[in-house]
Amino acid sequence: MSGYKKTRTVILKKVLLMNQTVKELVVKPPNISEETMREIAKFFMKTSIPRILAARQKEQER
Repeated sequence: MSGYKKTRTVILKKVLLMNQTVKELVVKPPNISEETMREIAKFFMKTSIPRILAARQKEQER
């Protein structure tokens, strides 16, 4: 078996194991209040949006 096929086989086995683990895992979304969601949105608007706009403007100047 070539190195590529051997590596590919190992990777595929790991992915299959990960998929089995993920299927058994049940993730419940957190219960977040409307007020908390508004605060998160306000924080995002205050911090991330200006950075995103500045980066976009910088790219357009190029």
